This record gives sequence, C-alpha cells and structure tokens, in this order.
Amino acid sequence: MPATTRVWVYKADRFLTEAETQQAEQRALAFTAQWAAHGKALTATAFVQDKLWLVFAVDESKEGASGCSIDKVFRLVQELEQDLRVRFTDRLLLAWEKDGNIQLTPLSELAAAGVTADTRIFDDTVQNLGDWHTRRKKASESWVKRYL
Repeated sequence: MPATTRVWVYKADRFLTEAETQQAEQRALAFTAQWAAHGKALTATAFVQDKLWLVFAVDESKEGASGCSIDKVFRLVQELEQDLRVRFTDRLLLAWEKDGNIQLTPLSELAAAGVTADTRIFDDTVQNLGDWHTRRKKASESWVKRYL
C-alpha cells in the first residue's frame, strides 16, 4: 500500500502472546476483507506489529473510510479487548525504547522510568503508513515533550 495510506493505530497495554497476536491479526484481516463504506469495498489491511500494535490501514485514494465504517473498527477493537483481556485504547501509555527493547510506561511515570528528551519513543499519533514506518523518534521531537 502507498505511504499515503491512512492508518488507525491501537497499542495494547501489554505485549500479546503469540496465540493472541495471531488471533487479533486473523480477526482484523477478516474484518478488513469485508470492510466497506457506504456499500463500497475499502482497499484495506490490518496487522499486528511487535506483539503490541494493532494497525488498520485504508488506501483512501480508491475509497475513503466513513464515520460509520471507522466506528465498526472501534467495535472490533473493543471486542478484542474483551476477548484477549487487554486494552488497546489506553492513550496515556507510552511505548519507548531502552537498550533495544520496547518498554511501556504511563505518561505520569515517565521521569521515574528514566524517559528523557533524547529517549526514542514510538509515536502512535501517525496518520498514514509512511509516518508509521518512521514513528520512532526522540521524545523532544514529539507530543511527548510536554510530559517531560
């Protein structure tokens, strides 16, 4: 899919097991295979990255996602939260990198965890696939800087 492909990113509040990762990805792919807006099929896909992020992508150059179609994604995410006993909708949890490993920390505990302006964070606020691939950046170069 092109770099301009729109994405919706949901981060789990813990790392998924291999079985949970497969289940989430299979259900998300089954959903995107039939995902439509106003009766028109969307060119879409979904994937789980690093056993942590659930990402939905739509190539809106062909057909745009509507509010109702986006609501359906959110309902699927809520179902997955219940079935897997995980939260994908906690926006107050930061993923960051320490010694090559991904860490999860509540925004209120960044200083105690050792997150600084130079810490590499993963920006979940990206809007397209191109930005998704470059989402790793210094905390000082992202929205996280206001929490430091």
